[in-house]
Amino acid sequence: MEKYGESIYGTRGGPFRPGLWGGVSTRKGNRIYVHILVWPEDIIELPAIPERIASSKNLTGGEVTVVQKGPNIKIAVPESDRDPIDTIIVLELKE
Repeated sequence: MEKYGESIYGTRGGPFRPGLWGGVSTRKGNRIYVHILVWPEDIIELPAIPERIASSKNLTGGEVTVVQKGPNIKIAVPESDRDPIDTIIVLELKE
């Protein structure tokens, strides 16, 4: 909790409902935290949001690729960089 507490404490529910990826999203200010518990495919697709994503990072370590285009947001993390319990992706929105 000390390491990843920022993605839980002081947050509210995020814009994404749980899907096949078995996770949740939380939000604090201009950051959305996507908790991915299951990887049914190599790319997780989330519905579009009105805000633009300025940057992204894999809070649990490693690489992440986020593409915001058209009707969805695509998140890809190499299998070697996925946390076995909860891969946490931070989407920082433009202010």
